[in-house]
Amino acid sequence: MLIFNPSNISPNNHNTTSNENVNTHVLDLMLHNINEDINRPLFIIQDLYLQSVIKFHSCILFSSILNEDDPSTDVTEQLDTIYSAKKINTDAFYIIVMICKESTRQLTLEYIRQIFEDIWEKYKLLNVVAVVPNMCFKSTLSRKENELAQQNYKSIFNFYSWFPYTMENNCTNVENIQLVDTWLGNGNISLMKKAKLFPDKIPKNLHKCIVRVVTNNFPPIIVVIKEGKEYKISGIEISITKLILESLNVEIQYVVVPSSYRNISKNAIDLLMKLLFKQADFAAASLPLHGDFVQYYWPTVSYFETTISWIVPCPKAKITVGNITRVYTPYVWLSIIISFLIVTLITSIIAVETSKHSLCELSNYVSIYNSSCSVWSLLMGVSVSKTPKTNAVRTIFIIWIWYCIFITTVFEAFFTTYLVQPGFGQKLSTLDDLVKSNIPFGCREGIFTLSDGLSDRNIVALKNRADTSIYDFKALERIMKRGNFSTLVPSFYIHYYKAHLPWQERQIKACKLDDDYFRYNLVSYVPKGYPILQRVNEVTKRILEGGIIEKLSHDFLNHARHHKNVSNEADELDYEDGFTVFNLSHLQAAFYILILGYVLGTISLLIELNHFKIKTKFSIKIIRN
Repeated sequence: MLIFNPSNISPNNHNTTSNENVNTHVLDLMLHNINEDINRPLFIIQDLYLQSVIKFHSCILFSSILNEDDPSTDVTEQLDTIYSAKKINTDAFYIIVMICKESTRQLTLEYIRQIFEDIWEKYKLLNVVAVVPNMCFKSTLSRKENELAQQNYKSIFNFYSWFPYTMENNCTNVENIQLVDTWLGNGNISLMKKAKLFPDKIPKNLHKCIVRVVTNNFPPIIVVIKEGKEYKISGIEISITKLILESLNVEIQYVVVPSSYRNISKNAIDLLMKLLFKQADFAAASLPLHGDFVQYYWPTVSYFETTISWIVPCPKAKITVGNITRVYTPYVWLSIIISFLIVTLITSIIAVETSKHSLCELSNYVSIYNSSCSVWSLLMGVSVSKTPKTNAVRTIFIIWIWYCIFITTVFEAFFTTYLVQPGFGQKLSTLDDLVKSNIPFGCREGIFTLSDGLSDRNIVALKNRADTSIYDFKALERIMKRGNFSTLVPSFYIHYYKAHLPWQERQIKACKLDDDYFRYNLVSYVPKGYPILQRVNEVTKRILEGGIIEKLSHDFLNHARHHKNVSNEADELDYEDGFTVFNLSHLQAAFYILILGYVLGTISLLIELNHFKIKTKFSIKIIRN
């Protein structure tokens, strides 16, 4: 706990810069009790040593009641000092101890309210408690409290704070000042109501308070259509934002910022500047969780994770004619040719020799020409017209048949594979491959600023040659249908683009490099000190755990599949791959011809049977006659 002790007040000293004495002996007792309750060390820091403070989670400020016309002067000067040193923490607990003189007249609630209002307007500090000595501020006490107050009147301290969103007309206006509790410094009783000094001040029902949501046109995530003087806003980002904020019972007012589609960084800065100048309360525009933004704004809990990927053409299929000849190595092809010649010669020689002595071999195996035709038939898997008669030729033929079965089975397997699953060219895997390929590249301007990888020479080379005028979906069409472009887009865009394709084209693939450019979480931003952030985060966590955001994403893509609203900036391109894979649809004509042959053969058989039957009956009649 940090105690910011200004130079003109010392809790261990009973003097101030004023000529009059101030009764501060009770401060020692109060600080002692605070130290005992929280069991943490107290650090008393003055202006000169403020830079040595790393971060504090609670702070005690002392304020002298000297100027009743401007009561917050003393407090704001101390907070200005902390703010100038960049040490102020809007999440911390602040206790303002009011120190007054014996001669100070009784104060009003308006005095305390004005202090709270100035602190809220300037620093957005919500967890602030004002500790007012009873000698300075007359409060309404119960009978028991009055009896206890008589024992030690000057040691009573009243704790005051303010509570936003308590009713419809009281949102962030500092109006509802309440007495939280009363502290007695006599050591017998600590807090009379035993109340928490820093309760959760933001209710779950915000009573239709207005939240100004700033956004812009960022299709397809956010689509803004102007209809007269009003805007019609839709998209998955808006659906998530409405679900979160409406669950808190707030009224949403949209602030639309004109967007430059090409420059992502400029769009984000224009949106967040609305928060900085207090023209909006909530920024929802597909913004990443980025360190540069977190320095000045508070992010919500991340509700969606995506990647920005390098999208490149998939490798094209190779022509299969050349692949067929490479089923076997040249040495295997050579061995097949030599085996064919050897078997032909041996078969012919054995047939001639056996014909001279004993059994005559058929003429199909005696001459070189006839023998080569028979051997070639077996190699092609076609049966020969007549089998050899001699055992020697039969032995050569059975060995050759086994050899042909092995060779043709392996060849047919590879041949079928090449027809239905051809080979592909080399895949682009790294940035170095993409740069060396000289494939045209294009993306949105400013997308490279999302990551710190600008020092990479490959990224610099791609950035220098990038076409920043091309539309994302146009780039994806050129990649997936033409294969002559590359781009850098969020992975969600690929799913959305494919959802717009006809069902027969949805199998077209878009390939990515092995490494993504940037992985980031989508968040919304609010100004620092915005009070409802905790409630927003609680609701976001619940809908994430319930899978509602995932369902909204699926519904969004399903809606795109059923309502194919193709962008006007993206031209329709015919898909031309240059390669057709053989499948059953290509072979169905052969099956139709085969079926027709079976039908005609069956008809011919029936005709022959009937003709034979009629001819037989006619012959029998002639014989009998």
